[in-house]
Amino acid sequence: MLDATGNITLNRADTFTFALDYQDENGSPINLTNSNITLYVDKVFSLTPTAANGKLYFTFTPAHAVALQNKEYEWIIREVVNGVPDVLVSGGTISAEGFAV
Repeated sequence: MLDATGNITLNRADTFTFALDYQDENGSPINLTNSNITLYVDKVFSLTPTAANGKLYFTFTPAHAVALQNKEYEWIIREVVNGVPDVLVSGGTISAEGFAV
């Protein structure tokens, strides 16, 4: 689940996908198939999205939830262009539910 504040909650038994839309100033989808964009969860995992029709699809599996366990982490989405990283999105947290405490 992705809430309105940018926080992601994964369930250890489910797969979860969210999409980010990218459009130019005319509202046309931007081709992102050759972009170097990755979601990073500090010292836990990174996730490379699939791209189609101006959208980036980030798919989290139960294995991602297991990696988080009962901890909360910050996440960022970063793009690398000509070897220079640039943070596109930040400020949210990611956590998992469905684990015994």
